[in-house]
Amino acid sequence: MTNSYRRAVLSLVLVAGLLLGPAGAQAQSLDYSKGNSHIPNLFAPYMRTPVPLPNLANSPRLNDLIRDGKLYLSLQDGIYLALENNLDIANARYEPAFADNPSRVVNHAELRGRLTPALRSHPRQYWIDVLTQAGVPCGAVREVHDVLADPQVLAREMVASVEHATAGTLEVLGVPVKLSETPGSVRTAPPTLGQHTAAVLHELGVEDADIERLRRNGVI
Repeated sequence: MTNSYRRAVLSLVLVAGLLLGPAGAQAQSLDYSKGNSHIPNLFAPYMRTPVPLPNLANSPRLNDLIRDGKLYLSLQDGIYLALENNLDIANARYEPAFADNPSRVVNHAELRGRLTPALRSHPRQYWIDVLTQAGVPCGAVREVHDVLADPQVLAREMVASVEHATAGTLEVLGVPVKLSETPGSVRTAPPTLGQHTAAVLHELGVEDADIERLRRNGVI
């Protein structure tokens, strides 16, 4: 979880406690999953703020196309031995080019060339099952639509459907903090341009005639 998002969640919890917990109010439990906190980060590449690419210069990782997706592997000393055995490649464990992690960083291109054909010989889930059983840390690199369709994400109600004024049914992100007595929910879709202007001005005490005049003059 990024520091900025952690601060936002903590602020939300504190504000909820102030608004919903006056003296004598019934206590309620707060349910928060760390996995939920990462879901907004999936959309970071689509935001205006540029997201720098990670520096992998000192870590020989494979983020490689398998037959049906991507698999993330880290090739540290112990992992490389298990990986070598499971892939059944003719690589000597102490071959100088791959004997230790610094050597594998230098010779990453050659190592990648040896491993990629073997990785592509089976579907991604095959390697996840085989490597996990052998104690090799690995994980699927999933697309955004894969994450949002994950059973745990759906069970946590992190995807909600709302009706938009012009776009129809939209799927949006749910509320990450679950309160037992006063649960939050997504109740409205993102507004169209100016959709709520009149309502906001009414709350500020502006009369209908003045709002219409502002519209005629192009102010709103």
